[in-house]
Amino acid sequence: MDVVFVIDNTGSMTEVIAQVQQQVNDIADAVTVSSGGDAQFGLVVAPSNDVVVLLDLAKDNRAALTDAVAQMTTIGSCGEPAEWDQALYTVLNNSAAGRTYANGVGTQVGDFTGQFRANATKLIIVVTDARPGGTTGCDYLPGDSSIAFAMADNARSRGILLATVFVPTSSAEAYGFIPTVRSVLQSTAAITDSVFMETKADASNLANILKEVIITCGSGRLGLDPKELVLDNGETGTIHVTNYRPGSSLDALTYRASGLPEDSTFKFTRMTPQLVGTDLQSLDITIGPDTPAGVYVVPVSVRAASGRVSADYVLVYVGCVPPMILATPGHQPESTNIAAGMRAKLTVAPGGSPGFKYQWYRGHRGLTNFPVEGANGPEFTTPVMTAGSSEEYWVRVSNACGSTDSATATVSVNP
Repeated sequence: MDVVFVIDNTGSMTEVIAQVQQQVNDIADAVTVSSGGDAQFGLVVAPSNDVVVLLDLAKDNRAALTDAVAQMTTIGSCGEPAEWDQALYTVLNNSAAGRTYANGVGTQVGDFTGQFRANATKLIIVVTDARPGGTTGCDYLPGDSSIAFAMADNARSRGILLATVFVPTSSAEAYGFIPTVRSVLQSTAAITDSVFMETKADASNLANILKEVIITCGSGRLGLDPKELVLDNGETGTIHVTNYRPGSSLDALTYRASGLPEDSTFKFTRMTPQLVGTDLQSLDITIGPDTPAGVYVVPVSVRAASGRVSADYVLVYVGCVPPMILATPGHQPESTNIAAGMRAKLTVAPGGSPGFKYQWYRGHRGLTNFPVEGANGPEFTTPVMTAGSSEEYWVRVSNACGSTDSATATVSVNP
């Protein structure tokens, strides 16, 4: 996994820089876990109106990341925009120190020569509270997001994920540009089918947000809550599925779940997400009447228009209880006497997991040679009986995990 952090360290980002410096080891650990221990790091910051390379992509440079993060300080700029888009240019074009841009206002300090490895998960994470510097560096003009979008398109063409993290600082709120910043960052991430996330205003949850970005982009996992369901036959449980990388076309997303017998069903319904920039689905899992008891691994996945697949799984415990028929009155079919030319109604009331199936038989309990055609419910009405006759009936009740036989009921006709 190759991860480059592009961090806006203009004056309003003081709390953000402090959070990164405090949590750098936890953040690096997330990369190490997602990469299986094979990671390269880079760090480029945008202080004032410049771009400064603090760490180039290189092999085995985790320790150097800690040192580079310690060097970050905040420096005021000449306006609200920050040159995080020019920092993206530096990373994606391996540009050298001394490059100037934004009408000569900005300068690049340090070379970025590191290369993203072909077989690695390639990720750039932008952290900012400001709009991109664009062509002027000091004032945000119409069209100044074009460089950021062009860099995202460059990244997409090379298989590099470009994730964005918005910190709605008090300065961002004071400028009144939060909706614009949020929109630009969402659009930038969407171009590469990547993740947009938003921290608290004081950036106190920044480390957790960064770790979530890293884990999500590194593994392509969905967020599933809960990860386990315990259901009986006929019951429905709900999983909330968060797609952290929905891309720009929600209608093109294809969600799928599997792993249960055909009589069980899955239903996805789009919901309003609490986390801006994600897609939230409600997945209703209904256990069918014939699904046997057991533990089922249910894969859940989504395919984007680009062909990218994100996936995870849920464990579904089906706790099927076999049918049982109590001996107390009202549960077993009861013997009865009727008048000649009449019919008798027999009933059974089983317990256990729902999804019962019934088959009534003529004869003594356990004798299945004479099933009664059409007698497939909890109630059975005998044929008209003649004087002096007597018949025995019983019922077998079954569900997905077993069956039980009722007692024998004798229907006698009065002389």
